[in-house]
Amino acid sequence: MKIIGEGPGHKIVTMTTGELSNLIGYYYVGDGNCPPLKVGDEIFISSIYMKLYKIQHNKKTTDNAVRELREMADSLELLSPILQVTEAKEEL
Repeated sequence: MKIIGEGPGHKIVTMTTGELSNLIGYYYVGDGNCPPLKVGDEIFISSIYMKLYKIQHNKKTTDNAVRELREMADSLELLSPILQVTEAKEEL
């Protein structure tokens, strides 16, 4: 991407189609889900950025949730044989 011009509070940029598809969250323009992009389309970069910003700044909360879920899964794996024995006894 290259800045080729500017106005009051604005920049005019040029970029490849690949860069544009990356900018809106796709690996490449040929990705089946990438929308067709044409002159006049408006891309709301601020809203895309804010979602990523929130994810980044909630990393501690996300990391804690991942750790707690992993601990819970590990505990359930340990309990699985006990639960199976209990279920078998209840069926008798």
